[in-house]
Amino acid sequence: MCEFWSLGVKFDFGMHDGESLGEVLMYHPSYVTWCNKNVDPGICCFEEEVIEEIRNSYPDFPLDADFMEQWSYNTEVLDARADMEYDKWQRMHGDDEETTHDPYEGIDWAEEEWDALTDGQYGPYPGGDIDYDVFGF
Repeated sequence: MCEFWSLGVKFDFGMHDGESLGEVLMYHPSYVTWCNKNVDPGICCFEEEVIEEIRNSYPDFPLDADFMEQWSYNTEVLDARADMEYDKWQRMHGDDEETTHDPYEGIDWAEEEWDALTDGQYGPYPGGDIDYDVFGF
């Protein structure tokens, strides 16, 4: 992930791989606009500090409503992903960081196998020992 928090941060993807954001802004500013609009925010994101730095250092750069709307959306996407990751961690570990939780605990594997093999065509799991050869498995 290329998280731009200053103009000195270098791209780690694409046609400007290894070049700093400041360099790209000087000679190919439309690439920065393209990245903001088209590259997944998990790969390329602009921190609020660098937006202000761009505004101050490159006054001709088009930080227009479209750019800022897309930037705001990208930020929301990243926040939502972070929240989902935190929720996933909470489900796995609970409130106590020392506690681990097995997400497969309590699953009836025989019932899961029945559902997978019959695809629900033979009704709910009847329980007990099943002769799967009857069904051709």
